[in-house]
Amino acid sequence: PDSGANRALLRLWEELNPANPLDRRCPYCAEMIGAEQLFGGTADIDHIIPYSRSLDDSASNKVVAHRSCNRAKGNRTPHEKWGNDPERWGKITDQVARLHKSKQWRFGPDAM
Repeated sequence: PDSGANRALLRLWEELNPANPLDRRCPYCAEMIGAEQLFGGTADIDHIIPYSRSLDDSASNKVVAHRSCNRAKGNRTPHEKWGNDPERWGKITDQVARLHKSKQWRFGPDAM
């Protein structure tokens, strides 16, 4: 349905790869997120730096991610969760390079 929440979800999904609308991937696992997943409940909005720790509810602190990746990340920053896993962190780094610069720094080790 056409709602404010769905428009926000769509906008964040489009930001995953503005240069290629056919290649939008979860920033945490690099797997595709299609429109069906986006509106079907297997993807949701994640606060890159947890809201409970930063009180930052801005669009710059949000990405669309697979619900399972969001749950695995929990109340941690991406670097706190996956920074010590070189293979996973490489995937994350590749996906983060597609995002706007206002979001990129939030994935780094000094984001908090």
